[in-house]
Amino acid sequence: MKGQELNAGRRPSGPEQRRASTQVTKVATGAVYVPGLPSDLDAYPVYRFRVRDGTEEDAKLLRLEVRAASTLRASSWLEKLGSIDEASVRWLVNHSPGKAKRLTERFGEHTLGLMYKWCAAGIVVFEVEPPHEPGATHGALVAWRLSDAVQAHADETAQRSEDQRAALATQAKQLGSRLQAFPETQLLARILIDPLDPTFLEHTVTVARSIVNGPRPFLPAPEGLSISNDTTAASFVLQRLSRGRVKDYAVDQEVIERGGQATVAGATHKGTGQRVAFKRVRIRDEDSTARMGREIEAGRLFGGHPHIMPVLDADPACHWFVMPLASGTARTYADQLMQPDRLRRMLIAVCEALRVPHQQGWIHRDLKPENLLLLHDRWTVADWGLGRRPRGETTQPGRTRTGSGYGTVGFAAPELSLDAHQVGPPADIYSIGQIIGAILTGRSPQANIALIPPSGPWTALVEYTTLHDPSARPQTVDDLLDLIDAAH
Repeated sequence: MKGQELNAGRRPSGPEQRRASTQVTKVATGAVYVPGLPSDLDAYPVYRFRVRDGTEEDAKLLRLEVRAASTLRASSWLEKLGSIDEASVRWLVNHSPGKAKRLTERFGEHTLGLMYKWCAAGIVVFEVEPPHEPGATHGALVAWRLSDAVQAHADETAQRSEDQRAALATQAKQLGSRLQAFPETQLLARILIDPLDPTFLEHTVTVARSIVNGPRPFLPAPEGLSISNDTTAASFVLQRLSRGRVKDYAVDQEVIERGGQATVAGATHKGTGQRVAFKRVRIRDEDSTARMGREIEAGRLFGGHPHIMPVLDADPACHWFVMPLASGTARTYADQLMQPDRLRRMLIAVCEALRVPHQQGWIHRDLKPENLLLLHDRWTVADWGLGRRPRGETTQPGRTRTGSGYGTVGFAAPELSLDAHQVGPPADIYSIGQIIGAILTGRSPQANIALIPPSGPWTALVEYTTLHDPSARPQTVDDLLDLIDAAH
């Protein structure tokens, strides 16, 4: 009882007997009063006895077991358990019973207060050292465990979860068997049958079910590209598994590219094991986030084209996104691109990529060698962060300004420094001309100065595309394609 004083004395022992004895630890049936212990908690002495011939001898007080004083209040443990954050509940279930050290490592200076609160609610039972002297409060926390009711609930939940996991695995294998028939979904089939990350399986099953139950088992390939290509098939699956969670990716420490607004690093998608490129803003200010949002928007709008870098997954807040991992840029492959056939192939890919965006009113405004990426032997246009949306859709025209101008110095068309919001396709065509000049001369262009190769089949084309007056240049990428065909 609460009013009973703690007595840690020894019980009288009988006469010495040289007979076998055993040691027993037992919790007293009555609570004792401990100064300073909250009134909604009871403390029960824990003794160790020597038992000889059924008689308890030499009682020694070891510690105090603290439980909820109010049976009624403790019966509401399920409601109280629901008010604790999920991570803490998971930790408690996984570490019960446990010593005080791990508990205090997890909850720090708030540990004892939490034990008081959770014990009163019937969630835990804990043990403390006894008072070091009469009238003192209890000593340090020693150990803890879940209450019997909560432990039973945790065991039942774990069993139910195990049954659900088994049913989910069965369903996953059935779906995987159906999807194995299609080259487009064989990657998805493999991770359904043999998951790399079991925690990802429920989401994978949901995606697979939507594909199987859809009007068609897979989507048609982008025009001019076979979806049975391994890279394209992986993109097909990754886009459908995307859910905007950064924890779905293990991002490399080493940075591939570091720009003024963002960094790019390699990453692994945990659910599939596929390697991807992970791009994130360096500073989460309004402008940087808006530019990344523009890049994500363009990648999703036009990423179905084989020569535009697609967005596979993205943060809803536009702080990061994922794209396929390219093997390099036009800067990386500059030496190879000096060969006319290879250069022509890249230029055709860029023009093909820009056709539809230009027709819909999008202007890239930042074409340069670093934004032309080689993705498994095909060139793609990337990084639309400084792009201009169709007129009337730009929320803040000045947002794409970088320094005193727009785009990248040397590759940006002259008119970008005058009225970047009103530029048209000739601005991107100017940048393409400067890219050709930079590759063939090995030099970096200067602002508003055409970088013209001294001789060769590309000289006239670069002269034409880099004229200062935008109305004097080729007006569409189809006009430019005709010039590229003629440059033999």
